[in-house]
Amino acid sequence: MQKIHEKTEIKVSVLVAFAGVSKSTWHEWRTRKGIETRHNHETPKLNWYTPEERTAVIKYVLTHKNFLYGYRYLAWQMIDENVAFVRPASVYNIMKEYDLVHKWGKNKGEAKKKGFDQPEAPHEQWHTDISYIKVLGVFYYFISIMDGYSRKILDWALCENMEGINIELLVARVKEKYPEAKARIIHDNGKQLTVLNGGDQVSCVQDDSLFEKYPFCREPYSVTVCRIEPENNVHVILEAFSEMLDETFVFVGNWEKSEYGRSLKEKFSVCKNIHLLALIYEPHIVNWLRSNVHVYIHGHSAGGTNPSLVEAMNLSIPILAFDCVYNRATTEEKCLYWKIAEDLQNLIKNKSGKFSEIAREMGEAGKRLYSWERIARQYNALYQ
Repeated sequence: MQKIHEKTEIKVSVLVAFAGVSKSTWHEWRTRKGIETRHNHETPKLNWYTPEERTAVIKYVLTHKNFLYGYRYLAWQMIDENVAFVRPASVYNIMKEYDLVHKWGKNKGEAKKKGFDQPEAPHEQWHTDISYIKVLGVFYYFISIMDGYSRKILDWALCENMEGINIELLVARVKEKYPEAKARIIHDNGKQLTVLNGGDQVSCVQDDSLFEKYPFCREPYSVTVCRIEPENNVHVILEAFSEMLDETFVFVGNWEKSEYGRSLKEKFSVCKNIHLLALIYEPHIVNWLRSNVHVYIHGHSAGGTNPSLVEAMNLSIPILAFDCVYNRATTEEKCLYWKIAEDLQNLIKNKSGKFSEIAREMGEAGKRLYSWERIARQYNALYQ
């Protein structure tokens, strides 16, 4: 546009109006001309950013350094929050310059050397694996055991759930086929694997004396109890309730355990409708908080049958769970599910009429599937 102005002598006001930019923007562009980049000594274009934007990026990344977000996500978040309009590549360059790019602790060439040695003969190592198969809207779980040396599939099973006991049964079956083998069982600790948990040790509690300690529970409230970790979508849940000022929300967790928790506590403690409680070790109080809840929010995205979820089911309370295969399998797809803050807000505002039905179905499923007596019978059957 500068060259057109110089060659045609068309007024700047006409050019900026045609380009759809302001005069101040055009003058800012002119001041950039001639500033050299470090990599090719040419006038910067798309990857140019001001010192103020650089400072804003560094400050934002440091604030969110424990959220396990990548540079692309951070770039778009900064644009959405009007922090800095910098493209992802520039955010990465700034993060790299200040050593803020996440390091995963693996050096090149070392990945295969750690964990276990490669097998030198058949039946030295057996590898377990689980894959998801969805048929007509129903999830099935394909479990296989492969010999690490020959890569032969030794046995497999198709199951309707992802319980750890199914893998143990399959391993026992393979051992019967190869009784002389003394293989090492190797699995990837994948999030598909579910260790069974019971939930019927909890009980509903009515104790009016606790209202003195927790007066905000006199009004209908939602509650979450979990470890303060990114994989539990703590930030998403808090973001949702921070925009619903008429909804009381109680969150019990280990806020001081990590920078992630401390930063969230600092950010959302100012919200009058959000009550962030430290860990509570008295089962009586925890059960009271959950028993009288308007709706329970479950944000876990990993871990199979989470204890907090099956306990909530056994308390027969309505549940809004993060939408992932583990939570759908645990709840038999009978509660309501969310992915982002807006989903959670819509469910609370528009689906409360279904909460009573969900509470009934959660109670029935919890007592049928997640009693310690039933789980004990399953494990006893495995070793008999």
